[in-house]
Amino acid sequence: MFGLFKKRGKKTTEDAAANPSPSASEMITVVDSYGRQLQITRTEWRDKVLQPNLKQHWNTPDRLYQMIIDAVNDDMAAEVAPASERLLAIDPMVERSHVIRAIVLMKLDDAAGADAILRAAIASIGETGTLLTNQAKALHQLGDEAGSLRTLERSLLLDPNQDNGLGWWCAILRESDGEPRVEAELARLAQLPGGWRPQLLLGEMLLQRDDHERAVEYFRHVLTVQPDGEDVLMIIGAALGQKGWLVEAIDLVAPVFDPQRHDPRAGFNLLQAYLQSGEAAPGLALLERFYALKQPALHSTLQHFSQAFDQLVKQPPHKEEAMPKIVMRQLDLPPWLAAMHDMAWAAPSMEERETRVLLLALSAHGESTDGHVRSGREDERGRFSRALPLYLHEQLIFRSELKSVALIPTTDENSLVLFGKPWDEDELRHVTEGYEYVVEGDIGEREDGFVVTWRVRTASDMHVLLRLERSVRMRELGQAVSEMGEEILEALQHASGSTRPSRVTYYALPRAFSTEYLSGLAQTLVLTLLESPEQRTRLFGERNIYTWMQNLALSMPDNEAAQFMYFTALAKGRRYASPIVDEFERPAAERLRSLIDAQAYAACLAPLVMAVFPASEVIRDMAAGIPVGEDARYAAWVERVRSSF
Repeated sequence: MFGLFKKRGKKTTEDAAANPSPSASEMITVVDSYGRQLQITRTEWRDKVLQPNLKQHWNTPDRLYQMIIDAVNDDMAAEVAPASERLLAIDPMVERSHVIRAIVLMKLDDAAGADAILRAAIASIGETGTLLTNQAKALHQLGDEAGSLRTLERSLLLDPNQDNGLGWWCAILRESDGEPRVEAELARLAQLPGGWRPQLLLGEMLLQRDDHERAVEYFRHVLTVQPDGEDVLMIIGAALGQKGWLVEAIDLVAPVFDPQRHDPRAGFNLLQAYLQSGEAAPGLALLERFYALKQPALHSTLQHFSQAFDQLVKQPPHKEEAMPKIVMRQLDLPPWLAAMHDMAWAAPSMEERETRVLLLALSAHGESTDGHVRSGREDERGRFSRALPLYLHEQLIFRSELKSVALIPTTDENSLVLFGKPWDEDELRHVTEGYEYVVEGDIGEREDGFVVTWRVRTASDMHVLLRLERSVRMRELGQAVSEMGEEILEALQHASGSTRPSRVTYYALPRAFSTEYLSGLAQTLVLTLLESPEQRTRLFGERNIYTWMQNLALSMPDNEAAQFMYFTALAKGRRYASPIVDEFERPAAERLRSLIDAQAYAACLAPLVMAVFPASEVIRDMAAGIPVGEDARYAAWVERVRSSF
C-alpha cells in the first residue's frame, strides 16, 4: 500500500474551513505506481498508508508538515492531531507549525485552543498575515464577527497576497456591498508595497468584463513581480483560456512555466491552449518535461494529452508518386518473442514439425482501385490486418503440431503496408513455395467495426479448404477472431492429419480483453521491426505503445504472453536508445515483483528487465534471485542479454 498516491492540487495553511467528518467506509480515489486510479476506503488509507508514513517521518519536520496538511485537506484532522502537536516541538518554523496545529484544532471544533496557539505564535515572532488570517477564522468560529473582520483586514494590510485571506475578504465585501466595492478594495490593496495578488484578481475581474487589454497589463505586472506565486500561472492561463485568448495565454505562461516548480494544473492549462491552437511541437515538448518527472499521480492526465496530440499530428493517407519497394518480413515466433536475442527457448520446439503453414497479412476489402499508392499513419484496419494473422500464428505455434510462419509486408524503410486488393492465385503460388497450406484473407470497414474474411487453402493447387466471413463490432473483434481461429485450427489439423499436442505450456488464450490483446500484438510488431535509432525517431505514438502494453499486462495479470509483450516492448525501445523507456522503471519493477511473488513463468524475464534498467538496485536484487536452471537455451539467452544492452 505504500505505492499509493493521492491526486490533489497544491494546498496552503490558510484554509481552515471546517467540514463534516466523512464516514470511515467512504471510498477515496488514489493512484498506484502505474498511474491507475483506484478506490479504497478511508480506513484503509489511514491504517495502511497515512499512519505508517507519519511514523516513518515523525522526526522530519518538512515531511511531517506536508502529510498533516494533506490529511487535513482529506478531512482526517483527528488522525493527525498527535502529529500536529509533535510538529510544534520539532519544527524550527514557528509560523508553519502553529498555523497547522491551529487548523487541526479548528477542524476538531476547538476554536479557543486554536486562538491560544496562534496568540502564542504572535507573542513569539510577531504578527504575520497568515497568523492573523487564521486567527480571524478562529474568532469567526467563536462567534466574534467584529473581531474576526478587524483581524482579517489587519492581516491583509500586512500581507495582501494571501490567497485564502484575500478571497474571504472579497466574498464578505461582495455580499455586503457588491462588485464595485470589491474592485475598489482590490485597487487599494494593490497599492501596498509588495502586493501582487490584488492585481491578479483585478485582472480576472476585468477579463470577465471583456476589458482584455487592461487585464493583460495586470497579468504582466504580476508575472514581473511574482512569477512563482502559488497559483499565479494557473489563474492567468485558465482565465485567458476560458475567454479564448489562447495566444496571450501561451505568450504569458509558456516562458515562465516549469513543471518542477509550478502547479501542474498551470501546465495542463498550457497544454490545452497548445492543443486548441494546433501548436503540436511546443505541446509535445512540454509533455516530455512532464513525463520526465515520473509522477504517477499525473499519469492519467498526461496520457489524455498524449493521445490528443497524437491525433493532432496524425497524417491522413496521401498519394505517393511512385510504388515503394515491398519487403516481406518473416516471423517464425510471435512478435513478443521475436528480435530479442533469440527467445526460442520460450516457445515449443519447431524442429520436428514438418507440415508448414504460411500466414499472410489481411488485405483491404472494398478499397478504390485507382492504382495509386497511399501512405499515412497506421489506422485501426491496418493494425488489425496484421494483428489477426499474428494471433493465429501464436495459436499454431503453441496449440498445434504445425510449423507456422507469418509474412508481414513492409517497405524497405520498414513502414508497414496494407495491400489494397486480395492476393491473386499467381501471387500466392509465388510466395507459398515450400508450404503445404496458406491462410489469407481481407478486412473491410463497417460503421462500428469490420468485416473479416479468411480463406484456408492448400498451397499445391490453391483449393479453398475453408472460407470464413464475419461482420463484427469493434468490441467483439477479439472474441470473433478467437472463434474463427478455432475453426481454422480444426480445418488445418483435419487436412494435415495432425493432432493438438498434449504438452502443457505457460501459453493460454486471452479470455478477457482479447480485442486489446490483438491491438497489443500489432503494436509490439511495430517495435519488433525497428532496425535503428533513426527509425525509432519516426515512430508514431511510442509512449502510448508502452502504456498500452503496461495496461494490458495489468488488466491480464495471469496471461503470461501479455507480460512478455510488456517487458520485451520496453527492451526493444531501450535497444534503440529511447529516453521514454526510463519513465517506466518504477512500474516495471512493480510488475516484475508481482510476477515473482505469483511464481509466474514470465518472472524468468528478470534478467531482461535488469538489462533495460541497469541502474535500478531494486530490479537487480530481484533478478539475482531468479535461477538460470538447467535449460541451456535459456542460460545462453541470459548471457546474450547481459552483454547486449
